Amino acid sequence: MKVEVLTEKKYGEYHDFLSRYENSQFVSSLLFKDFFHLICPSAIPYYFICLEDDHIVGSLPSFLMKGPIGPVLNSLPWFGSNPGIIAEDYSVAQYLFQAFEHIAKWTGCFSSTMISPPHTDQEIYDDFFDKRENEVFKNSRVGLITPLPSFDKPELFAQELLKMMHQKTRNQIIKASQKCMIFESYENDDWDFLKRVHKENMEAVGGMVKNKEFDIIRKHFKRKTDYKLYVAISNDDQAVKIAALLMIYFNKTVEYITPAIVAQYRHLCPMNLLIFSAMGDAAQLGIKWWNWGGTKLPQMEGLYHFKKRFGASESKYQYYTQIYGNLSMKISPEWLAKQYPYFFVMPYSLLDLEG
Repeated sequence: MKVEVLTEKKYGEYHDFLSRYENSQFVSSLLFKDFFHLICPSAIPYYFICLEDDHIVGSLPSFLMKGPIGPVLNSLPWFGSNPGIIAEDYSVAQYLFQAFEHIAKWTGCFSSTMISPPHTDQEIYDDFFDKRENEVFKNSRVGLITPLPSFDKPELFAQELLKMMHQKTRNQIIKASQKCMIFESYENDDWDFLKRVHKENMEAVGGMVKNKEFDIIRKHFKRKTDYKLYVAISNDDQAVKIAALLMIYFNKTVEYITPAIVAQYRHLCPMNLLIFSAMGDAAQLGIKWWNWGGTKLPQMEGLYHFKKRFGASESKYQYYTQIYGNLSMKISPEWLAKQYPYFFVMPYSLLDLEG
């Protein structure tokens, strides 16, 4: 048994390895590896693979970024991506944990952060990190995933999906179906609409705006296979665009990447209908899970309830951060975000904001 960093000669086997695990997600894929490298060219990929008789039996993707306080290692950066370890057994996972920590120390990292995936055995991660020499700082998130009904009987699918949802959500879908129409579209002006409204939505809540991600997806991903873009249009004489939704597909999971809604049309609930329509399309493609991503409570309680009402099951997962560098310096959250874009460096509670 040995651990190596993934190279191009193993790309085909790596893809096949991920495909054997139904719960493997976009952020573990080679598509994400190339995607993030285009977003953040200075980041260095360390995709660890565990080999037995020269065959892949485990994987752990990560990226390293150099910066003024030292390198930072994440598995993975970009909006809390949590690929987790994919391994055949516990002993394989241990090899990958050790490789991750070895690279962090060997490269002189200021910190390393591993994000465990939801709906998996968290004890494997706790067991490893509880035994570290360095103090490990844990931050909890809530993962939400909706299991999609089978599309074996198309005539019953919508009914089965609606049964899973909260009554309020069902009512909002019915309301939206009377007020707007849904289209799958890839026209330039629809992408421009998505980017503009997403920016407005994020700035209104002080969130991080996706920017070049959209252009990268358009240029390097296969539409209808790797991603889909949906647009909602008001069902009236004006027929204006009121919401959009971007989804990414990998293996048996669809990722809820970017919703965008024009504020003055929220009362029409177009996002509910967009999601309901996209869920039906995903199930028809054989997708089993709709991944809502992570939610931090209590800060995102409203968003949590919105997602939960779509029949989502929840489980907690953790950010495991080890600090190897000097914590005595005065650093601001804004400075960290600028120097290490998309990376989790450390919990802000550790920052010496008073100096």
